[in-house]
Amino acid sequence: MTTLAFTMFFLSMGNPGFSVSVDAMVSPQMNMEKLAAQNTLRLNAGSKGDSAAEMKKEQHRKRLRKGQIEKAKASAEAKKNQNKNQVKA
Repeated sequence: MTTLAFTMFFLSMGNPGFSVSVDAMVSPQMNMEKLAAQNTLRLNAGSKGDSAAEMKKEQHRKRLRKGQIEKAKASAEAKKNQNKNQVKA
């Protein structure tokens, strides 16, 4: 028994002419909470997609940086070799 029904039961025992009818409806607050929960789930699913896209972008940035570093190393090595050749000549 719910608390309300339990309270009404004891009130009616003390007063035989006492009667209460209660309509059981879903409150608007419960509907709002349900909608909020659904929106949260939807946003979480969306953020997972966003994080996956962000991860791909970060991987791309890392590849670019790695390529730039390797290119810079190769360029430095070429200059170093060129300087050695000039010193020998």
